Amino acid sequence: MHETRRIEKNISDIRSELGNINETLVDFYEGHRQLATSLMSFISYYTGEVFLSQKEVADLLGVDERTVRNWKTSGKLLPEPIGSCRLYAKSKILQFGRDKGLIR
Repeated sequence: MHETRRIEKNISDIRSELGNINETLVDFYEGHRQLATSLMSFISYYTGEVFLSQKEVADLLGVDERTVRNWKTSGKLLPEPIGSCRLYAKSKILQFGRDKGLIR
């Protein structure tokens, strides 16, 4: 019986610690996302370029995100390194879409 309580206490402690780790990761992700957004705004302001995520590129071109990933892997469509993020310059995406006949 004593062993069972000790195991239950250990499981409870582990769950609590996992909850703390999850909160830390959520905070880290949110901070990273805010930093990336600020950096994109700063770069856009000074360059006049708008940068898009992989999902935004897929939506703009009317294709699946896997297609964008495949284009990236094959070197047909390369993202720009913006900090630790990889984003796509909208002007290049529009030209790529016109060249592929996806955008008029």
